[in-house]
Amino acid sequence: MGNQSARQLSTHRKHVVHTWNTINSHDPQLLNDAISEAWLKSAELTPTWVWALVDLPETMHATYKENAQFLNIINQVRDFLNILIKVHKCDPEMIKTLSFRLGARHRHYMNEGNDNCYWAPFAQQLPIAMSKMYMRVVTEDSKIRRILRIRSRAAEKSEEEEVCESWRQFSCMLIESMKRGYEGCASEKTPLRLSITNSIISMASMRSTRSRSASHFLEPNMSPAIVHIPFASHLSLINNN
Repeated sequence: MGNQSARQLSTHRKHVVHTWNTINSHDPQLLNDAISEAWLKSAELTPTWVWALVDLPETMHATYKENAQFLNIINQVRDFLNILIKVHKCDPEMIKTLSFRLGARHRHYMNEGNDNCYWAPFAQQLPIAMSKMYMRVVTEDSKIRRILRIRSRAAEKSEEEEVCESWRQFSCMLIESMKRGYEGCASEKTPLRLSITNSIISMASMRSTRSRSASHFLEPNMSPAIVHIPFASHLSLINNN
């Protein structure tokens, strides 16, 4: 059972990486479109304050593409996913580590009463949006339609269902790790001094020196000033680095 689970996990990782790269190669904007759709649909199931974060009316028909704050959030989500998928190839340990730290950052920037209730709906909607977008690209691109296809492991599953299941596995791991980071910061007895920016810098260094131990980047040295950078600015640093 252990070997079978490992093979399934490896297959899911490959599917997520493949679909992300396929959509990105076809048109990078489509990634933003899929993430936007997932965000909007999941926001419909969450409290009003989630919409207030980006000053959008509570409707799927809002002109979100004209809302700079919303587009900025979507860009941040896309860039974070790109780090997990394109840079780290959906490595489970990297997903858990970076997502844990991102959850910890959320704990520090959220206002009183704003919790993580919208994460679970987003984890449900993202796989649907990404699998639909992938199938759209496959349909539009004849080369992909002929060659770069995903074969279902089960005869009763369609290609879209297989892709959706792979993204669901990825999203669940990401969100569960974020929740652990978020909840782990609830106690002030052991403040979590972690920086996603510094962890990425450490991991970039690690990629060139594979012999380093995992503990090297799990607890990076960091400047005290970075601890207090708000979440939005914090993720912006990733893009600049």
